[in-house]
Amino acid sequence: MKRNISCFVIALCFILAASQPVYAHTVLPVNPDAQPTTKAIMNWLAHLPNRSDNKVLSGAFGGYSGDTFSMAEADRIKNAAGQLPAVYGCDYAKGWLEPANIADTIDYSCNSDLISHWKSGGIPQISMHLANPAFQSGHFKTQISNAQYENILNSTTPEGQRLDAMLKKIADGLQQLKDEGVPVLFRPLPASGSGGGSQNIIKRTARGFLCINGFIQKSITI
Repeated sequence: MKRNISCFVIALCFILAASQPVYAHTVLPVNPDAQPTTKAIMNWLAHLPNRSDNKVLSGAFGGYSGDTFSMAEADRIKNAAGQLPAVYGCDYAKGWLEPANIADTIDYSCNSDLISHWKSGGIPQISMHLANPAFQSGHFKTQISNAQYENILNSTTPEGQRLDAMLKKIADGLQQLKDEGVPVLFRPLPASGSGGGSQNIIKRTARGFLCINGFIQKSITI
């Protein structure tokens, strides 16, 4: 039986409060203006390790929006296990493409399926493998210098404007989900740790996250 996950989460909160010790803290999303349902889900997810059972959520990746994305993996899991995966992912960005307009590497047509997944009791997850904004096109795996990275984080430069163009389209997709009341697990830098753990990479990753998160929050209507 399909059930809206917000009701499910609220019910779980009451059950946990009655059956286990009250948690000492509330875990909130990075966005302070997140919807109440989003805040409830975030807190519930953060406290899963404190439960005595059912500590793990299943998840699966559906593919790249406008390219390989489908619900086929979710259907396969349901046929094998009798249940849909709790978390189902879509990637908005096909950064390896080389269109004339870098923003055309972004697609959010998977939203309709993610909305249906939410209404079936699941949690959508959005990731993005962005094109390299240091260049007009291509160079998906080309390493960039610190100077190029500074330009990418500066909205007044051509590099920064290319990043903003992609983020604006991503924000449009997230806005569509928000307007439907759908909370999202957003992973803007899913492969950020693949280059190693040097202090330089860690600092650049942190600055990149703050830049992306700030732009997205300002672009979505509260």
